[in-house]
Amino acid sequence: MVAPTNTTGDDALHATALLNGVAFDLGTLGGLNSEASGINNSGQIVGVANNADETPRPVIWNDYLSAPIELGTLGGAGGMALVINDNGLIAGWSDTADGASHITLWDHGQIIDMTQFIPAELIAAGWHSLTEGNNSGMSADWLDINNAGTIVSNLYDNSDHAIPIMLTPAAVPVPGAVWLFGSALVGLIGTSRRKQAVAA
Repeated sequence: MVAPTNTTGDDALHATALLNGVAFDLGTLGGLNSEASGINNSGQIVGVANNADETPRPVIWNDYLSAPIELGTLGGAGGMALVINDNGLIAGWSDTADGASHITLWDHGQIIDMTQFIPAELIAAGWHSLTEGNNSGMSADWLDINNAGTIVSNLYDNSDHAIPIMLTPAAVPVPGAVWLFGSALVGLIGTSRRKQAVAA
């Protein structure tokens, strides 16, 4: 189990692993705060840790005794890892060089911007990932990844209306698949792309 806990004197918040009733401080990247958001069945933990400049960076702890390791971003300053599946695929958010926050997949050293799997007509209509600075707030309402690598999350418009989206990243044969579900509709809306069969 992972949870954020206050340090002595309540001067900071640290990611904490709880094992058999014992709390293990997972530490930071040199800043004050960190937070653990997800853990898989192998005991790998993901979350966010502040560096010495107090910038929140997406990180992984390989176990509860390990120091945090930076995962990197999409070219921007900050981000956060939210969930990790049993195959070690990590999903969350990270900032781009132009200051937007995009749904991000970390695939064993590869950083994938999931915006490429959102239909172009939705982006043209104004649907997007989160704006700068919101990746640790609004994103927590819904983002998950299953062991097949499918990510579920939300897209937002400029009025912060939300629609759910399901993305299958390019860990499978390109172009992958994208499904968009309208929150108030029974049927499937949007487009999907079929994965090509691969000969054994």
